[in-house]
Amino acid sequence: MTRKHGGIILGLILIGIGLWFLAYNLGLDLPGISALWPIFPTLGGLALLYAYLTGREQDAGVLVPGIGGFLVGIFFFAITLGPLSWGDLEEWWPIFPLIGGVAFLTMFVLSKPRDAGVLVPGIGGLLVGIFFLLITLGPLRWSEMGSLWPAFPLIGGLTFFGAWLASRQDVGLLVPAGLGVAVGIVGFVFTLGLLGARVLTEGWPVLLILIGLAVVVKSFAGK
Repeated sequence: MTRKHGGIILGLILIGIGLWFLAYNLGLDLPGISALWPIFPTLGGLALLYAYLTGREQDAGVLVPGIGGFLVGIFFFAITLGPLSWGDLEEWWPIFPLIGGVAFLTMFVLSKPRDAGVLVPGIGGLLVGIFFLLITLGPLRWSEMGSLWPAFPLIGGLTFFGAWLASRQDVGLLVPAGLGVAVGIVGFVFTLGLLGARVLTEGWPVLLILIGLAVVVKSFAGK
């Protein structure tokens, strides 16, 4: 971000503060600063997006704080101005990793050349946010976490697989992808009672075979 863009951000913030105090001094009935403070991350995010759209080099690195700041600001406006309240944050907190995931995915789509590395926090944040929203808002419940834990290695595996699928360059990504998906599926088979504990205790060597295959694939990919 150049000095010019920094000046734009500062200018927009000062304009917003000035307009609020001017309206307040004129006797207009406005929400207090305790309700309007999300304007700062919102304007900051918009300024960074403007910097990206108007910059000659179009640095995609500003997209993450730009989109993140804007969406976080809008979310907090929904709390300070309604319809949500601060008590609802206990249920809506997964929106933050989801916003982060959306920001990183947008950065991947718009960056030139595309950086497959940003897909890991992008896809991961998106899936983690959706998973926990399904718990905090339903239909899943925290009490079911004993059966839902395989979702974490599964999410990790799907994250790396999505990163490989989008780039088709680093075959080594298939190693953690395959392991995560395999552990997640086997875990769900066990926790959901699709197979008995005996099958799992006798079939665990399959995991060693999968790990061995993953090591072989990674070795060939490293050539």
